[in-house]
Amino acid sequence: MLTTLTDYRLWALPRNYVKIADAMIQEILDSGAVFEDIADAPVEYVESRGDLDVIFHELRGTKGCNVQACYDPYIDPPAIFVHLSGNTGRDNFSVLHELAHHQQRVGDAWSDITEDITDRAFIKELREKVANSFASRLLLHEDLIESAFGSGPVTAAGVRWLFDNSAASMQACLYRSLELEGNRVVMQTDSDGRLFFSAANSDELFPPHKDKTQEEIARSFERLQASEDGSLVVRGGYGIQHLSGKSYTNVVLDMVLCDGCVLVIATKGRSEYFAFSDDGEYYQGSVCHDSFLIKDSPGRCSTCNEPKCSKCKACGCPDKQPPPCTRCFMLLSVNDVRAGRTAHEDC
Repeated sequence: MLTTLTDYRLWALPRNYVKIADAMIQEILDSGAVFEDIADAPVEYVESRGDLDVIFHELRGTKGCNVQACYDPYIDPPAIFVHLSGNTGRDNFSVLHELAHHQQRVGDAWSDITEDITDRAFIKELREKVANSFASRLLLHEDLIESAFGSGPVTAAGVRWLFDNSAASMQACLYRSLELEGNRVVMQTDSDGRLFFSAANSDELFPPHKDKTQEEIARSFERLQASEDGSLVVRGGYGIQHLSGKSYTNVVLDMVLCDGCVLVIATKGRSEYFAFSDDGEYYQGSVCHDSFLIKDSPGRCSTCNEPKCSKCKACGCPDKQPPPCTRCFMLLSVNDVRAGRTAHEDC
């Protein structure tokens, strides 16, 4: 049985809701199912169970999940209705997502956690998070994760590798990446920056609304397309844009081309060069380290799109930053650089 948390809302964190998903998967395996059979052929597995039907046709009504499927527990036998998308990975994810809802209804792992929670809106949110995690963890087991990322950070190229080497959809691969160490926003867009999907795994960065086009992705698409390996990293720029009109520009956008889409892993950028104040957004000059308001900047760099410092005129491009001191390894000042020094005078 899963350990009870001091605050039920903590179950919404990835590190916690994955435990519920894993417990639900274990319930199914304990009944005699084989992990590989489920992961490799989800539809065939569900059809072989005998207690569930899988019916492929138009979705009934408008109250299904965000995936292209819905689960009806009130017919005999219960059934999963799937709207065929023409994409095997998406259909596999949809079927397993709805299988999770069935397991939430008939298994103990879900009820043990939720039976004493009276916050119905929270239960609804958690139910979907667990179902997404359940599906993505079945489709993308630990060996695949190790092959994609090794001991390194989560990258867009690694997510693309997962998609290319599994039966999972892009959405499943992005969901799975949210469960790995580190804070990030994940996005799937078209070449114009229109969102198909976005999500985050912490409140450090917030995912943009699906109706908000991401200008930095659109602006960078030609460079992304021209790259040798279909990948590009952009620092700052227009950042993550929200419907409110606000943007968060202290980000690193790791992008790859993937099956006609753009996959993006967004993480926080250099916090020492960016902050907020009551007077507006301000940066710190990357050479002189003086703080300046964006409104006082002489303009944005045409390469990185970050504002140039009002004093030293430097932007955020790596080649515009001074080298580190050879003794203490802190960045040299602009005066040190101009004097030709390789170390601080007082080091």
